[in-house]
Amino acid sequence: MDPSPNSYEDKPSSFYSRILWIALIVVEFLLGFRFALKFIGLDANTGLTELVYKITQPLASPFLAALGVYREEGSVLEWTTLIAMVVYWIIAWAIIKIFLTDQAVSTPESERKLK
Repeated sequence: MDPSPNSYEDKPSSFYSRILWIALIVVEFLLGFRFALKFIGLDANTGLTELVYKITQPLASPFLAALGVYREEGSVLEWTTLIAMVVYWIIAWAIIKIFLTDQAVSTPESERKLK
């Protein structure tokens, strides 16, 4: 790690950007797991499946009315979960690009601009 004050790692926006990406990865993993569990058709009353559904329900509920659910022989194809995954990724990407991206300016470059 570069100890210079101009290093990218020292910037607060870098820290918040990493935190946001980690949160997005966790949300995407949980929603993907929900999609897989519903597609496989596991019983919603079992321990792990019930826990995943309870955690992801608030994340998926805004999108549940967007598309219908396709069911076939106990298997559920929940398109709304896939839409939620895409929307959350776009929101996180936009927040990082708009609010948390700053370009490091080298000291010689900043001195030239100040003159």
